[in-house]
Amino acid sequence: MIPPEKIEEIKNASDIVEVLSEYLELKKSGSNFKAKCPFHGEKTASFMVSPEKQIFRCFGCGAGGNVFTFIQKQENLNFVEAVRLLARRSGIQIEEQQYTGGKFDEKEKIIAINKAALEYFRENLKKNTAAMDYIIKRGITQETVDEFMLGYAPSGSGLFTLLKSKGYSEELIYKAWICKKGDSGSGYDVFRNRIIFPILNVYNDPVAFGARVLDDSLPKYINSAETPAYSKGKNLYNLNNARKHAAESINITEGYMDTIAMYSAGFKNTAASLGTALTPDQARLIKRYTQKAYLIYDMDDAGKAGAVRGGDNLFEAGIDAGVVSFEGAKDPDEFIKKFGAEEFRKRIASAVPFFDFRAQRLAQAGDIKNPYYKEKAAREIASLIAKAESPVVRRECIKRASLLFDIPEGIIEQYVSGKEKEPELTPAPEVKKPAGMKEKGRESAERLIAVYALCAFERDDRDVLLRHLTNKRELLGIAHADFLSPLYSEVLKKTEELYSSGEKNVLSRLQIDFAQDNDAVAFIADAITRDTSKAATEDLKNMIDDCLSRILGDKVTEKLKELQVKIRQAEAEKDFEKVKVLIREKQEIQNILSQRGEQLE
Repeated sequence: MIPPEKIEEIKNASDIVEVLSEYLELKKSGSNFKAKCPFHGEKTASFMVSPEKQIFRCFGCGAGGNVFTFIQKQENLNFVEAVRLLARRSGIQIEEQQYTGGKFDEKEKIIAINKAALEYFRENLKKNTAAMDYIIKRGITQETVDEFMLGYAPSGSGLFTLLKSKGYSEELIYKAWICKKGDSGSGYDVFRNRIIFPILNVYNDPVAFGARVLDDSLPKYINSAETPAYSKGKNLYNLNNARKHAAESINITEGYMDTIAMYSAGFKNTAASLGTALTPDQARLIKRYTQKAYLIYDMDDAGKAGAVRGGDNLFEAGIDAGVVSFEGAKDPDEFIKKFGAEEFRKRIASAVPFFDFRAQRLAQAGDIKNPYYKEKAAREIASLIAKAESPVVRRECIKRASLLFDIPEGIIEQYVSGKEKEPELTPAPEVKKPAGMKEKGRESAERLIAVYALCAFERDDRDVLLRHLTNKRELLGIAHADFLSPLYSEVLKKTEELYSSGEKNVLSRLQIDFAQDNDAVAFIADAITRDTSKAATEDLKNMIDDCLSRILGDKVTEKLKELQVKIRQAEAEKDFEKVKVLIREKQEIQNILSQRGEQLE
């Protein structure tokens, strides 16, 4: 178990806006921030983050909670794993014996294996003359070797033997995808006789590897498969370094050598998409660090097609993208070697805006004078324009498409708005609502009682409201155990206990105490996002009374039904004395209800 005090320390060190900004594009909205929900597809942002209350809530799918809840959902971790991740992010130490097992623990072990492998590769590069000759031949300096932590994987199974000697299980070694199990049953190294390019995350941890042969034999490159520590579409090569220089823009290349060549030539803001197309996740990752990106892909057909796919994702993410073209070389590495860094800088400065590149590719892909192809091209470009959130960007793109395709702006605009009316949204997942969220009557009253108790801490009259709620509940003989919903019962009980104990920050403490109960955290987040500031004290007291009366009435009704069943049983057994006692008890309850002006059958 991680002590509550340590959890609270980690929570206090993990500002929800700062943490969520690493995953989402947050925009200021009054005193809060908003974004498109990462948990379901939506066109209009309905995901709100409160820096004051340190909570989030999506008004579209209902997801809500605190910083731990978000990390659990986003990273698919359990609570302890989410706490560990945020502790590490904040530089807070947690004793090793306080946690074991789980996906995050497995991820960390794979990273540890990768660190041992990287050390092995780097040491072997120093020992291998052929590998060092290749490095020198490619124009890579020792400084670059050290900066990019390049290595060499020799033939054989030396890495497998090393990792086994360090105590790692074969199952975990295979899961890290740097060794495989052979037909004979023994393990062997995946990367052999290859230059190693470590892929680091933004925390500078090696999460995967790329490997290139020393000649032109095939396959030229072998890359790590996906593991619990690595997802290809969610990482960029050298982003750990490039992000520090990406305030104005970032350069995106296809691969390792292009990135290294550009970085070494002074283009420090360069990363690689680890393939021929930038993914939506990679585009969102880039958006965390910059608003401008240059796609610098190879000049072949595959490179241009990759620029289209990657550019589409950058455009949708709201990133101003440009496509860099160059002649006389097959890739940026070769161009810089031939013509120099300054000439390549000019190519970047003259990059074609992505939308123009995209529209021109469409116009050139068919007979743009043919009305049928013209309509097809117009619809395709309109579908891209519709993805732009900015109305200014949409308007400008409609003008450009109109001029290029020789189609009136109004027609392009119709196609764009048609996409808006029928957007291809990812269906919102069915959100598992906390127990009692589909209730009527009794459980609705229980939910509102708990909500009013939580909302009281956002008001100046909190003492009046909370004392009234507790006193009236006890006066009516309504125990927490009488609630049908365990969720509302436990939240209300804990709220009253913390308040009566003099706890200064009840809402924060509740989130810590219920930290491992996602339903409770989501309910608390939902409750405290409600604005009751305009409600008068007496109005809230009356609503509390109405809810308590509903709970009591329902409780009494159940008691009367129970008594009626017992009376019938006693009559069947001809136990008339017991019948008299039960009828008297039933009459007493009805008399009490009559005095309160109620009649329940």
